[in-house]
Amino acid sequence: MNPFLLVICVCMVLSVPVQGALLAYKTWVYSPVDGVVCDKGLGKCYNAAGFSPELTAQFFDVERVELERLAPQANASATVYLSNQVTCHFSAQYCESEIVGKGEYYQAVLFSSSHL
Repeated sequence: MNPFLLVICVCMVLSVPVQGALLAYKTWVYSPVDGVVCDKGLGKCYNAAGFSPELTAQFFDVERVELERLAPQANASATVYLSNQVTCHFSAQYCESEIVGKGEYYQAVLFSSSHL
């Protein structure tokens, strides 16, 4: 086999996990506690009422929250597009995604009556 092609193939194989890890970090959406979803890509946390400055301050940068308080607030009728391609509609208390089960998971985390 041509050594040049071998080097190219090795570089391509090694670059995939690194790119995947960087993408996963940028788009990581997680639930730190029941009833809360935080999005690292957006740098915001949400509860059943929508964007939560208090939870964002707890799980992210406090200075960023101060800037968010000056901006128009996301209200209960807002629709949020999370970094992981899940869309949550806070007025209807509904989350959806093209990936089966993903929207339902975040809907249960945010809008389950046990957290309210």
